[in-house]
Amino acid sequence: MTDTASAHSPRSAAPRPARMAAIVLAAIVAAVLPALAALVLLGSAALRRPLLARWARIPGPAQASGNPAAGIRLTVAWGTGLLLVGLAQGLVAVTAGTPLTDPAGMITRTLIGVVGEALLAIATLAWLRRSKTSQ
Repeated sequence: MTDTASAHSPRSAAPRPARMAAIVLAAIVAAVLPALAALVLLGSAALRRPLLARWARIPGPAQASGNPAAGIRLTVAWGTGLLLVGLAQGLVAVTAGTPLTDPAGMITRTLIGVVGEALLAIATLAWLRRSKTSQ
């Protein structure tokens, strides 16, 4: 092999502008979707009309008296959790350097999202069960 063959290998070359653009796009898309959902949830909590209180059957005085405190806590927890998921997905996309269409990057970002949402769901179910038994 000559030196020109090794100089043109894709692994030794610096990232090209198109590859860097694909990496940045992947990071933005990976972080934006959960962050948008998080901002909607946090906005609804800030307006005192928590979205998750409508769907979750929150036991106790929060549901009966119309006091949305429990619903606001639940909505803020999910909003914050989804912001963290979006941050983690964006950081992984940037640090791994995988473009948006790379299957390994897509699987990694999907797994981060699924694990984050599963942890939020488990915590929500535990909180709902605990508040139901403490009545």
